[in-house]
Amino acid sequence: MTTSLRAASLVLLLGAALAPLVACGGDDDDGGATPGTADSDGGASPGSSGGGDLWYLDHDGYILGATDSSGKDLFKEGPLDNRGTALTIGGGSVWMWRKDGTISRYDHGTRKPLASIPALAKEGTAFAFASGALWIADYDTDKLCADGPLSLLRVDPATGTAAPGVTLQQEDTGSNCDKVRKLVTDGTRLWALIENRFTLASIDPATGNVLKRLVIAPEDKTGKYGAGGAALGDGVLWVHDTNAKTIIAVDPVTLTKKSVTPIPDDYQADDIVASKTQVIIKHSDTTLLRIDAADPTKQTVLPDLDVEGLASGRGETYALLTPGVVTSLVTLDPATGAPGKSLQLPQTGTFDQVVFVP
Repeated sequence: MTTSLRAASLVLLLGAALAPLVACGGDDDDGGATPGTADSDGGASPGSSGGGDLWYLDHDGYILGATDSSGKDLFKEGPLDNRGTALTIGGGSVWMWRKDGTISRYDHGTRKPLASIPALAKEGTAFAFASGALWIADYDTDKLCADGPLSLLRVDPATGTAAPGVTLQQEDTGSNCDKVRKLVTDGTRLWALIENRFTLASIDPATGNVLKRLVIAPEDKTGKYGAGGAALGDGVLWVHDTNAKTIIAVDPVTLTKKSVTPIPDDYQADDIVASKTQVIIKHSDTTLLRIDAADPTKQTVLPDLDVEGLASGRGETYALLTPGVVTSLVTLDPATGAPGKSLQLPQTGTFDQVVFVP
């Protein structure tokens, strides 16, 4: 296994079955998830089992597997010829987006594959499950810099059919190569972070209407070529602006900036997670930056932990650590960010994606 860092996007959706894993002192948040991806509506179907299972996609997505909350291996598929690029969960299923755009579906109780959805969009990692549907951002490089509106697809999980769900921008995008960098959801609400004209859009997934837009870039900049990451904490959307080197607290309802705080250089845009007490951003050299959620000016650089990625759920923040040949999921202390309880994972690979079944 390599401990070199790769941009990772992780989502951690914790249910009551995982209470022994969660460190003391954590408060439930509103179900925030990180993009790259994904979400949950808490949507276990009636009678389904598997609560507390962890599903993982290892480095480069060649192995898909599941383990219980004690680390026991329950399911494994791979090496995948058509590798996975992202995982999400909702509607009683685990969904894996593959390299060719196909979306594979697995019952998270029986762990058996269900009907797949044919390729609708290529090269994507930004997808989420909200209000009973899958939402997909198309990263097809043949279309990415073409003139035309920027849209999300809404996929009916029952039929596998897609329709344009949201037109995020009506104006031409060709000169900017705008794309949806991340989708963030609490299961009923949906937000899209758009680069290069760095914008945050709030979406009503029930109607497909864009409710509000917020330009993230400072007023003295055009926002063109803006980049960053976003995470939902306890009633706050946190946006990392890598160009301006700031962390921005945004009201998720009004989509107004609550605070804009400078942070040190060289922190990765994608790896950001949040809870009630803290925001964690991964540094390019595997250190972590802890930001106090109550006072973002209070910042602490945590030591080198061999961090492969971050996750969040149930008011807690987590890190995936690979100090040797074993990957562990480690709770980060809500007051200090220091590593606490850990769960050893069975697959000897580098985990790019994990989701927990509620």
